[in-house]
Amino acid sequence: MGLERLLLTVALAISGWACSGDDSPSTADAGTDVGPDVVDAGDVGSDANADAVPAEGGDTGATDDAPRCVAYYEGSPGALAPNAAAWCQEGAAMTWQSAGWPSPIELFYHCAGDPSDPAVYLQHGWPTSSFDFQELSAALSADHFVCALDTPGYGFSDKPDGYPYSILEDGKIVQTFIEEVMGVDEVLLLTHDKGDSVGLELLHRYVNDSASFVLTGHVLLNGSIHLEQAEISPFQTMLLDPETGPQFAQQLNGTTLASLLGGNTYSPPLTEAEKAELASVFDFDDGTAVLHQTIQYLVERDMYEDDRWLAALAASRVPTTLIWGELDPVAVPAVADYVWNEVLSTRPAPADYWRVPCGNHYVQHDRTQDILAIVRNEALPPHEDTQCEATYLLESTDGGS
Repeated sequence: MGLERLLLTVALAISGWACSGDDSPSTADAGTDVGPDVVDAGDVGSDANADAVPAEGGDTGATDDAPRCVAYYEGSPGALAPNAAAWCQEGAAMTWQSAGWPSPIELFYHCAGDPSDPAVYLQHGWPTSSFDFQELSAALSADHFVCALDTPGYGFSDKPDGYPYSILEDGKIVQTFIEEVMGVDEVLLLTHDKGDSVGLELLHRYVNDSASFVLTGHVLLNGSIHLEQAEISPFQTMLLDPETGPQFAQQLNGTTLASLLGGNTYSPPLTEAEKAELASVFDFDDGTAVLHQTIQYLVERDMYEDDRWLAALAASRVPTTLIWGELDPVAVPAVADYVWNEVLSTRPAPADYWRVPCGNHYVQHDRTQDILAIVRNEALPPHEDTQCEATYLLESTDGGS
């Protein structure tokens, strides 16, 4: 594919998130089919990703060094993105030694609040980072110990070219982080987008008795956790494709990606200042260059979404809450409907299903106060938006027979 077509596709994506539909490029035009046959898009890129069980050889370690992003924000990005700079400066670094990589990598994490308060772990999605939770973390930390981690390839963590990026390893990393860095006995898990699958991999490990902590709750925000119901965009399929993806990723930068996401997956759209914050995170370590590699998580979703991850959700007795922004063009409400109807409504455990009519894909940004109230089991704040309906509880079960 030529540069002209690549740039045209980016322009189309920015103007409408390149969603599938009558006025958008088709997935066939994009170079590969996506959905239940997503595994046909190409090789994941490592044996670790293809294994049914992740390697257990990973090791973690704390470091006294400041995260590398601190030096980055001492330059011009800090002036353009003060909130992202503050998130970086408040954070810390740990090392992770993957069984499939020759040397340790640095991972960024952010914790806030009193460690003696109830613990919450927040897991970001693709292609963003823990910075997605800045506002939610700040509010929750008033009475919770709140931590979030950038998994390999994202945010302020290392992004090695050719690394065996894998949800299976991410689940191991998160488990190790909760046990060894947070050091808590109980934790509530809140996840978003690709992070939903990371959380479900953690849940798989949990229901199989490999974790030393107790999950007190499990909250899933918008994410395409069952691909057959999702509306994967041509922008994503081009990055996923083994032929178009690498070149496409090389043509992207933080400003382009932030404009694409900020205009179509947030409601209301991000302001120019907010886009600049997001772009600064994408540009750290040339983060857009590995998008073709990190998006291969969709291959793992196709492989494991039913028999491993939704099976773990069905087996779990952890109280679970779905919170879904109805304006999401990719992880459409049909995904949450499927998970509720096929898994949560019939298992013998408590579950709630909330809909957020004013919320888009990044519902934690769009309706932070609503998410906060649901997590705290408090009354929702007054609804003042005249453009859409208030957040509402669609379904609920106590798990009884």
